[in-house]
Amino acid sequence: MTWRLELDTDVACVPRARHWLMRVCRDHTVDDDLWDLLALLSTELVANAVLHGAAPAELTVTVTGTAATGIGVVVTCSDGSPQLPTVQDVQVEATGGRGVALIDMLASAWGAQAQDGGKSVWFRLDSTRDAA
Repeated sequence: MTWRLELDTDVACVPRARHWLMRVCRDHTVDDDLWDLLALLSTELVANAVLHGAAPAELTVTVTGTAATGIGVVVTCSDGSPQLPTVQDVQVEATGGRGVALIDMLASAWGAQAQDGGKSVWFRLDSTRDAA
């Protein structure tokens, strides 16, 4: 199942988007072991789109699998900027710049691709991350 949310391009949309995504996932029995990662990584993804991207922006969440087979969640954020994200080497004292590095380190998989009118950045979390 897939759900979409159009995003405002201001920082105030970040917590609203996170709460929407968590509500969708709670309604579809996403495993408890994914909750903290899902909240953190979706926040980073949306914040990057808002801070570094351009309008229009959209958040998409797809929930796959079942409780018996394991639940997977794919979160995608599209925006109007063609600039693809990169993993930054950030100094310890820095107050930002770690979002993509966190996604790279903690997601089961992630990627970014150019698309007409901008880009799409996604990550996947699996309830059995070792299988990814």
